[in-house]
Amino acid sequence: MTLRRLFFVFTIIAVITLLVQGGGYQIGQALSPVILEGTFITIWGDGSPGSDETRTAYYLSTDLNKMIELTIDDELLASSGGPAILNRQAVIVQGTWLDTGMNLQVQWLTLNEGETQEPEGIYGPQPWVSILCKFSDYADEPNDLTYFRGMYSSAYPGLDHYWREQSYDLANLQESGAFGWYVLPQPRAYYLPGGNFDWWTAAEDCTAAADPEVNFTPFVGINLMFNADLDCCAWGGGWYACLDGLCQTWRMTWEPPWGYENIGVIAHETGHGFGLPHSYWNPNSVYDNQWDVMSDVWSNGNRGGIHPIYGTMGQHTVSYHKDMLGWINESQMTIIGTGEKRTITLERLALPQNDGYLGARILVNDSPAHFLTVEARQLVGYDAWLPRQTGWNKAVVLHDIHIYDGMPARVIDIDRNGNTGDAGAMWLPGETYITPTLGIEVAVLSATATGFVVSISNRFTPMNDVEIEGPDAGYVNEPIPFTASVSPSNASTPITYTWEATGLTPIVHVGGTEDDVEFSWVEAGTKSITVTASNDGGSVVDTHHINIEPITPIVSISGPNSSTLGDINIFTATVVPTDVMQPITYTWQATGQIPITHTDGLSDRITYVWNDPGMQVITITATNEQGSSTDTFILPISMPPVDLAITGPVEGEEQDSYTFTASIIPITTTVPITYVWMADGQIPFTHTAGVVDTAAFDWDTPGIKNITVSASNDGGTVVDTHSIDIKPGIHTVTLTGPITGIAGEAEVFSATVVPTDVVHPITYVWQATGQLPITHTAKVVDSATFGWDTPGTKTITVTASNVGGSVVDTHTIDIDPPIPIVSISGPTSGIAGEANSFTATVIPTGVVQPITFVWHATGQLPITHTGGLSDSMAYAWANPGTQVITVTASNDQGSSTDIFTLPIRMPPTKLEITGLDVGKVGETYIFTASVIPITTTVPITYVWTMDGQMILTHTGGVMDTASFIWDSPGVYDILVSATNAVGSVVGKWSIVIHVNIYLPLTLRH
Repeated sequence: MTLRRLFFVFTIIAVITLLVQGGGYQIGQALSPVILEGTFITIWGDGSPGSDETRTAYYLSTDLNKMIELTIDDELLASSGGPAILNRQAVIVQGTWLDTGMNLQVQWLTLNEGETQEPEGIYGPQPWVSILCKFSDYADEPNDLTYFRGMYSSAYPGLDHYWREQSYDLANLQESGAFGWYVLPQPRAYYLPGGNFDWWTAAEDCTAAADPEVNFTPFVGINLMFNADLDCCAWGGGWYACLDGLCQTWRMTWEPPWGYENIGVIAHETGHGFGLPHSYWNPNSVYDNQWDVMSDVWSNGNRGGIHPIYGTMGQHTVSYHKDMLGWINESQMTIIGTGEKRTITLERLALPQNDGYLGARILVNDSPAHFLTVEARQLVGYDAWLPRQTGWNKAVVLHDIHIYDGMPARVIDIDRNGNTGDAGAMWLPGETYITPTLGIEVAVLSATATGFVVSISNRFTPMNDVEIEGPDAGYVNEPIPFTASVSPSNASTPITYTWEATGLTPIVHVGGTEDDVEFSWVEAGTKSITVTASNDGGSVVDTHHINIEPITPIVSISGPNSSTLGDINIFTATVVPTDVMQPITYTWQATGQIPITHTDGLSDRITYVWNDPGMQVITITATNEQGSSTDTFILPISMPPVDLAITGPVEGEEQDSYTFTASIIPITTTVPITYVWMADGQIPFTHTAGVVDTAAFDWDTPGIKNITVSASNDGGTVVDTHSIDIKPGIHTVTLTGPITGIAGEAEVFSATVVPTDVVHPITYVWQATGQLPITHTAKVVDSATFGWDTPGTKTITVTASNVGGSVVDTHTIDIDPPIPIVSISGPTSGIAGEANSFTATVIPTGVVQPITFVWHATGQLPITHTGGLSDSMAYAWANPGTQVITVTASNDQGSSTDIFTLPIRMPPTKLEITGLDVGKVGETYIFTASVIPITTTVPITYVWTMDGQMILTHTGGVMDTASFIWDSPGVYDILVSATNAVGSVVGKWSIVIHVNIYLPLTLRH
């Protein structure tokens, strides 16, 4: 034992390591994911008597970080294995810090490599130590050290004695001990920050206080006994610490006085230390399963389970928990899968006396994670305080197990009244638990002195019947198959088939809902076959009878499929089976032949020849001492064709169809006869007929054509050839042209002959309604022109002829009356204010009159005239610009419109010149010419003329300028003419040019 506590040294080292190396933490990044490895620890809290309060907390125990609280979603926890399976297992956790280094929000969790989902087994010595600690402000010592040491006694009701009975002496608490009381360094409130008990600080201080006296290394668990209430609960689970040089996760409980004053509570919390979870019925009550120390301990006291010193006693835990800890082996726990039914004997779970099963697991849909358990409980040992029904001291109890849940075991209480100690949770002989949704039935059939006989069905479908299928007759030494089919087809398997047959050794098969077998008998007679099909639900039987006959020769004939007159035909008779008794007598008979008898082995041969055609019948009878059989064979004897003659025309024209006849000689030739017709330029084809056959051909090209026919039957083939001379001809003529026209107009029509290589010349005779016939001689294309003066439907017919014949085609055209087509004529330009004449002219001249002319012009009112083939109109415009004149000519047949554009120009009416009228020699003067009106049509050409100056010509708008210089004085006239496309004006301007005179300078005195 160390002189001083090492825990704090390890804690300081752990923190330093984290700060230097990270240790999985991300300092300053609390929301960044971290990955940690350690041991998963579940801490269970149990409320005080009369309280339904329960709490569960989860921690990760790491060598560096000691205990890190895990905040984990229930669904994630279940999918990762659940708290009971994960407890004390090495895991890898990913999450984000809620409180760096203290509380981790888990995002992902899995078992470490090498770990399994099997909880840790509890075997052999499991010594615990009780450390008694007093809060510094509470002096009470509720029980003395002797009390706590006696609690571990190997005699009733000590915990060593209790756990030995629980584990069937596979585990014990021998060498357990107790030490204290020790005074904690802090008052009670210090250990309840925020009202919640601080397990770790209390554990550190309590074990540190005991450390000088206690060597912790021999113990697997530590019960910390405090002298006052903690928070809500007594607690059980685990704690990581380094005690006396041993660093590990210790099994641990934290007990208030009401806990250790009731040994059943200590048993419950020690069970948590061993890793056992709660069981329950109502998830909101938890402590309501009266059949489990890990649930309801307190009700034992109501049934006499109170010890005068150690208070309320604890009962046994349920079979699922004992199985978790390895106390029920495979031979003691039967597993019933889907489709199975089994009757078993259950031995009581406490103090079993016989070799019956201690429990049964009924797998739901064959899932190892969801099943029902069945166990027998009797009022013996620590189960002496269990519930009971009048007249009974035992019952069958069922639990629904979901191993990944926080509380995997839920007692099945069908009356759902909240009392698991009444008949709703106890099953007695004559009672059956049925769950239709799961298809599970548990029937208690009878009781034994220490248990029950129960029948368990897991979606089991019983057999209704079995039927044998097989032949009703067979032969000696023949393997004969039989099939047994169970109904319904979904009956539960495996099924054992026991086959029994007359005079044969029984055969046993195990399989599904069908089974096959073969039997063979060496003696003839009626035989019985019986099959018994058995599964866990019972047996069904069926019997079949078969008549076994001796082997007689079964004969068959083989020979040619057909033959002809005079041919030799060989026939073979073959007998089966090969083990038929020999010798065999063969009697041959054939149409028109003398019967013949042979004695031979398994086969015989004969030959026949026939000189007449027809169907010949051959019969063979094979006989031995066991009997006889007969077979018949039919052989057609054919008459071959001797000759073939083709008849038909010898001349023809293109595209005409010609029929040819093939005739066979003699007329007694065997039919059917196959005729194969082949002709030049044709696809061969085949007919099946009698002694006469016909075929039709036509050709698209001229020339000598050969027709060849082969005629065949089973006796032979004959061939003949016939020739026909095909003359060239016109196949078709196609007449094309317009389908509508106008009276008075010429229309052109074309005729085209097919084929293009037809013999020339071709004569075309054209005929049209109301026209004289026209005859042309041309090649493959010809044309004709027709015109009609009157409207209506007209028919055009063309006949094309050559040496090979003639063809005709017809075409129709609808001739409509003419409509007036109008056009405008008039001047190419006009002058503002002057009248302009326009003429509208209509064609054709045969158009129907009168004709209505509607005139429109820019800026003018519409004017309508009615007249003949022409009309006139005059317009004047005051302003220049492009004017649009439109006329529409209409009659009863329709109308047409024409448009005419006329540019209107404005002539100049006046020209004004502006500038100086007095100037000096040698200076430049600018003059401006302006045309009136300003709407005068441009461009305007200005011609400037001035004495002694060059003539200037400009082209521009309604204003122009010119500049002049004079070298000598005088009066000068400037003449300007302004001209546009429609007129001219002239203007004149005069200027006086002076000489500069300089006077002498006179000085005045």
